[in-house]
Amino acid sequence: MILNVSSIKSFQRCRLRWYFEWQMDRVPRIGNVALEFGKLLHVIFEIHFRGHPMPEAIRRGRAMWEILAEQCTSESERLAVRDAVEVLDTFREPLSYWQDRFPIERTLEVETPFLIHHPYAEEIQIKGRPDRMAVCYGKLFHVQNRSLAGSKNIGLYSELATEDMHELLYAWAMTKKYPDIPYGGTIYNLLRKLRYRSAPTKAHPEGKQQRALSELLVQQAIPIMPAAQERALHDVVWIAGEMERTIKRAAEGILPARNRELDGGWFGNSRDPYWPVITGQATLADEALYKNRDDPYARSVMEGE
Repeated sequence: MILNVSSIKSFQRCRLRWYFEWQMDRVPRIGNVALEFGKLLHVIFEIHFRGHPMPEAIRRGRAMWEILAEQCTSESERLAVRDAVEVLDTFREPLSYWQDRFPIERTLEVETPFLIHHPYAEEIQIKGRPDRMAVCYGKLFHVQNRSLAGSKNIGLYSELATEDMHELLYAWAMTKKYPDIPYGGTIYNLLRKLRYRSAPTKAHPEGKQQRALSELLVQQAIPIMPAAQERALHDVVWIAGEMERTIKRAAEGILPARNRELDGGWFGNSRDPYWPVITGQATLADEALYKNRDDPYARSVMEGE
């Protein structure tokens, strides 16, 4: 059984939605600006860490998203992709100044997939794709690229990350892949969604700079402890068993229970994209509402260069 790290987190949120996405391989076409911008930011950092200056990486990523917008078959998706480009334009100036704040000694890999057997259940393989693996202070770090709302509490965000399933499993996998390098933890490259400049005026046609770059561009290191990794690995064995039972019952015609708290979206103010299926108004086969799930491990954005 191959478990994608993202699949594990999806299963923990809602088993029915996990079944639709990861077993039926159908995902909503409805656009999500925050999600699209997060993907775009990942692409920009990948291009940058593969050897291109940040301004060039921004230009290339933006061009890719403009092409993507034209390829979208859903107007909702198209608008979300275009809006993500507009969000990027508001951060283009500060992001172009981005640089490592920590003394990165060398980058070992960028967006390289792994598939590693679970140490306590050989039939389970864990699959993932770290953003960047680098050596800093003589230790191995997973360098994660994220965009955050300006109101997000960085201290709390960092504290919670020490027990995040994503980071714990990546830490375990990378200690197996690079056993000769002691593991340090995660370094977050965070772009906080704060206004960098005020609106243009006659006196200041480019707007006044409102915040220092250090407020928008944050690089935060967090430790990932071996004991927490061990707990996560035991959790995975239990989760894998629950997944197998869920799949078996679904084959018998019994769909898993859903997390009804997500019916109104994350904040309870919009219908979940799977709502039409849940309420019998549509099926997953409806091409106007759903599409096949893309494989994020299929290729690198830099392939073919």
